[in-house]
Amino acid sequence: MSGNAAFSDEERRYRSSLPAVARVTGSRIFYSTEFQDECMRRYWSGESPTAIFRDAGLDPKIIGAKRIERCIRRWRDAEEHSADLMARRRESLRRGRIDRADQTPRSRAAGDARIIALQASIISQLEELVDQLEQTRKAMEADRENGK
Repeated sequence: MSGNAAFSDEERRYRSSLPAVARVTGSRIFYSTEFQDECMRRYWSGESPTAIFRDAGLDPKIIGAKRIERCIRRWRDAEEHSADLMARRRESLRRGRIDRADQTPRSRAAGDARIIALQASIISQLEELVDQLEQTRKAMEADRENGK
């Protein structure tokens, strides 16, 4: 497999049959959220991306080494971006509280609404992070119980 060459019907059927794959189009593979989470958990634990994909039935000979490399980079960047975004939002909240003395009641109310919206967004992101960590914890416990 090289470049953006279209997958044959047989290649699409095989890839679509894998639990790690959510769907396949002519030249793209969309991975399940569960696989992405598991993949990144194992990657951050020090495992080789190639080994992780190979364990899922996605050998680099089948999907291409570049595709694996790009997935890991994209998912890693997304995780880092999410952490950066949360930090920026926390800083924005902190700064928003400092300037309140100079505000009119109306602008203060608008600022309060903005702060509440930002807090709700951060809470939502933290809840997602807690869910991901819980899935990781459960997976690690299952691995331990299975002797891995």
